[in-house]
Amino acid sequence: MSLNHLRIEFAQQLALQAVDMLQPLYILVDPLVKDPVNTESAQTAGLSSDGLSVLREQLWGGCPVQLIEISSKAVELHQMPYLVCLSGYQHVSLAQSVDLAVTQLEDLQINNEAVHCVGGWVQSAAQPLQLAQTLAELMIVVEHATCKRYLRLCDPRVLQLAQCLLQPMASVANYLGCISKWYYVDELQHQLKQLQNTPPNHAQESQRLPLTQQHWLALTQAEVINRALATWQAQKPAQARMSDARQRVIELARKVRASGWQEPSDQLPLVLCHLLYPRFEQSIAFRNALELTRTRKGLVGDALKTIPTDEWARLQAA
Repeated sequence: MSLNHLRIEFAQQLALQAVDMLQPLYILVDPLVKDPVNTESAQTAGLSSDGLSVLREQLWGGCPVQLIEISSKAVELHQMPYLVCLSGYQHVSLAQSVDLAVTQLEDLQINNEAVHCVGGWVQSAAQPLQLAQTLAELMIVVEHATCKRYLRLCDPRVLQLAQCLLQPMASVANYLGCISKWYYVDELQHQLKQLQNTPPNHAQESQRLPLTQQHWLALTQAEVINRALATWQAQKPAQARMSDARQRVIELARKVRASGWQEPSDQLPLVLCHLLYPRFEQSIAFRNALELTRTRKGLVGDALKTIPTDEWARLQAA
């Protein structure tokens, strides 16, 4: 399906939800890298919370905006996620958000990476402030009394990673509190998917996600996992769109880390070798190159450049 068809399909699906006045639909925006309605971050940096809201409401066609205040020193005020409330008639803003989300898909196809500024859409009968507080609680991982980590669930890739890590014992949907539905774009399947609270709005307050230390170690590899998925999809789209693709990459990233490769710059090429050349570990040339890299404390990427072209071709055909 073409990206233009996706724009139409996603907009139609979400428009059906936007007209529900009892369960308003909100755009979930992640301005950590870039605010989607602002081309220059200097325009938002340094503004107060009220100042940010006024600017953003103007740029989102007058839709009310609610800041999601993250209690972490790692995120500055202008980088904190926020909600755009769709009144049921603000189809221009809804279409704008869908266009941005699909453009992220397009950037991913062309460049194997994209700035994820539209994280999805959430639906809730709660007041905007309560909804924002629920999301803020979900996005903080407390390791101990003095250590809070920002879990960037407003990035749909992180949301899906957390969901994958919790299954089959749990689901993010079990911890949505006052959130009725959470819609997001699955970049591998090119589909609009949703997490649905069961029963909707049964719990008025969310609980923190039951993430273990092993889960958090996997989350620290999110960049490696997401870049590997993007490259795999670009080169072998049919394989990357299989239902267990994300879980497979998570396991490979864990395996590479456990084998002693701690730097993301080393982990990524090794994960890709596993995906694109499944038998590469049987290659004497590869084993020798990697052992030499360990001994000399070099870079895996440099080691792979020493592999003869005919060896790559042999592994490709294997």
